[in-house]
Amino acid sequence: MHKGLPFYLTFIFYVVTNAQDTTEIKTPSQDAIYTRPFILEVNKLSTSIGGYFEGNSNYFSEDGVSEGLSFELRRFNIFLYSSLGSGIKFLSELEFEHGTEEIALETALLDFQFAPQFALRGGILLIPLGMFNQNHDSPRWDIIDRPFVSTQIIPSTLSEVGFGVYGRFTLERYLSLTYSGYLTNGLGDGVILNSEGRTFIPSGKREEAFEKDNNGLPSYSGRIALQHSLGELGFSIYHGVYNSFRIEGVEVDEKHKLSIAALDFSANLWDFTLQGEAAYSKIDVPENISEIFVNKQ
Repeated sequence: MHKGLPFYLTFIFYVVTNAQDTTEIKTPSQDAIYTRPFILEVNKLSTSIGGYFEGNSNYFSEDGVSEGLSFELRRFNIFLYSSLGSGIKFLSELEFEHGTEEIALETALLDFQFAPQFALRGGILLIPLGMFNQNHDSPRWDIIDRPFVSTQIIPSTLSEVGFGVYGRFTLERYLSLTYSGYLTNGLGDGVILNSEGRTFIPSGKREEAFEKDNNGLPSYSGRIALQHSLGELGFSIYHGVYNSFRIEGVEVDEKHKLSIAALDFSANLWDFTLQGEAAYSKIDVPENISEIFVNKQ
């Protein structure tokens, strides 16, 4: 256990060109995936390539002991986009984290939009859980570390293979309702079987999840939101069985479920933008470890 409180001093600088719109932080969550500066023509036949990289320096000191100054290239991302026809769009994102320590295909999806109110989506999807997971590109934020609620409870960036629907209904001139719902290969046994020795939802992400589900029961997620020119209010859920209770058709364990609910908001007030999200998770932990592993966060 560490005594005292850590103190962080962050310096931020910008290199601004015509490729970066500094107002993008106000982008509604559902629209964020296509509201990127490298996508110039959304409704016409076009193909484009974009990306960004993020670097920072660190100087840590705790109880008078310092590890000195170091530099980090946190991530380097490449985007590919193509408009294949009327209402047919393809988007992918390849991410290199910490140099080449981690390489991940974060997004690879195909959209078929029949109307603003209804569209089909399939592939490697960004789960619509909270506001940040779908709108996490670093150039949009004035911070270098992602919020704990978006990394410890909502395991951002959370990408899973599956399909679903989404759409938008215009209620009034400045007010609209958006929805999305997906079935995907869910989180795995790592939620409790991990090197952390505790309940840790981010460890439930698996590379094998892009190939198959670990228990044959897809997880489901969804989000509804009210969007206004002054801001956005959203509610989202994620639910599924996370453990491998069945092996080669034989049930070897009980089903253990995981649920996450999130509430997010944004408000544009004059020259200020106020944003936040809160999440609550409930994990069905086996009885034999329930005394040392938490079941609520």
